[in-house]
Amino acid sequence: MAGQPPSAGPRARQPTHVVAIREQRWKLGRYFDPAHAVTGTRSEYEFYDLKYDPREVKNLAAPGFRRNAEQQREFARMMKKLAAAQAKRLRPLATGKRFNFSLDGQFVNVKPGLISLIDAGNVTGVPTAFAQTLAKYTLDLPEGKATSSFTIWNNAGLITGTSVLTYTKNGTSVALDGLATLTGGTGAFRGIQGAGIKFHDEAVISAPGFGGPSRGRTTYRGEVTYGVRG
Repeated sequence: MAGQPPSAGPRARQPTHVVAIREQRWKLGRYFDPAHAVTGTRSEYEFYDLKYDPREVKNLAAPGFRRNAEQQREFARMMKKLAAAQAKRLRPLATGKRFNFSLDGQFVNVKPGLISLIDAGNVTGVPTAFAQTLAKYTLDLPEGKATSSFTIWNNAGLITGTSVLTYTKNGTSVALDGLATLTGGTGAFRGIQGAGIKFHDEAVISAPGFGGPSRGRTTYRGEVTYGVRG
């Protein structure tokens, strides 16, 4: 489609995920970021009247563009049609079949803390290939326990989950081990489900005390299924 969002370096800036529908006269496309819940990126739209604009020069959905009554009516209709098509046709992998979930990655502690902290990084593996990650931890140091919520995303979609962990510290080394549960997904990962996924996170603290910035690596190992989508 014409007027696609420009790229920024080797990776195109978000939103870059595209869904579209076309009729004989009208054409509507939506650019979105599957991780919009994390990044806050808003969707962008392109809407064309192919009868009068076959080369797709005038985007009737451009910010600030004033559509006439017919254009507004057709835009609203096409928006509903696109949403229905996206919900019905973009189905996940076959339900009931188990798939490998195996990711390895690295992170940096972007928000240190003695009770809560945030790590950000990236992972590679199955099923995401390359993806970005964000994990928020709550620590119970006296009990040697921790919980976390995490998000894994790329242009194909987003995966969310939680984990229950044990925490150990040996000098400047910290390890978190436990089980993760996948709580949801979007895009290509919509309907993803998984429990009992082995989770391991280890880091080296670069400053005295747990609150210092750290870098480390993380792994996920387990199996997932994809639930039924209506």
